[in-house]
Amino acid sequence: MRVSMCTFLTKTPTAWGTVTIYGAVLTARDRSRITDLEKGRESRVLSLALDVTDANQIAAVVRAAHDKFGRIDVLVNNAGYGYQGSVEESEEAQIHVQFETNTFGVFAITRAVLPVMRAQRSGVISELAERPDPPRHLMLGGQIPGAALLPLARLGEIKQELV
Repeated sequence: MRVSMCTFLTKTPTAWGTVTIYGAVLTARDRSRITDLEKGRESRVLSLALDVTDANQIAAVVRAAHDKFGRIDVLVNNAGYGYQGSVEESEEAQIHVQFETNTFGVFAITRAVLPVMRAQRSGVISELAERPDPPRHLMLGGQIPGAALLPLARLGEIKQELV
């Protein structure tokens, strides 16, 4: 079904229950958590499993969204991995997972959607992450979550130039 507008959400909240007038691509790592949001709206809603750290899955989901709706007008980067810890006490593996999801995952999904938006000569990209205050998060003993969000602050500043 071709639609006049299609919104693509990474990590769809399970409480997202608003009526969808236009097309919506709803994603979650575990698709079973969001399939009920598609019921009765199959022509306007596409729910898919998406791990933003998996490049092959990102490509397949973007392709499926474009195949179903013919466009992607809004990308809402909501996927995130929460890990709290001070710099000196955090586990390196957990820090890597957080950066892979919260930073590189956002860049990967954005890179995958941009060609669609450029081809249609329009689109909006939104990150649902707080803008970190760099000095506070880079202080000795600072928290890891803010560090993973630093690159997104800059991406937010330049995203108008991308499409």
